[in-house]
Amino acid sequence: MPLRQAADELLEQSDLLDGQLRLRLAAYREGYECGREAGYAAGRQDMADELAEAWNRIARPISRINPEFLRRRWSVRGELRTREQFGQPAPGDFKGRGAA
Repeated sequence: MPLRQAADELLEQSDLLDGQLRLRLAAYREGYECGREAGYAAGRQDMADELAEAWNRIARPISRINPEFLRRRWSVRGELRTREQFGQPAPGDFKGRGAA
């Protein structure tokens, strides 16, 4: 086998191996990114579940309808208000500098 033919075959084989390496590296990067995204999504879901459970442990005792709690929740300066009235100004509230 002439040296030139052997060198050509060797370079051809090298090109094939380089192409396979590029494909494997691209597949590795794609798999890594996919796994990273899945890991972040799972972590966020775990955090949301933990926060929901913590909130439920805090709010569970209040969730039983407690008339005293509701009275305090919807009152402003001791005045009982409905949910719709809660955000309205109370008598004596500051109305601004230009208000008469």
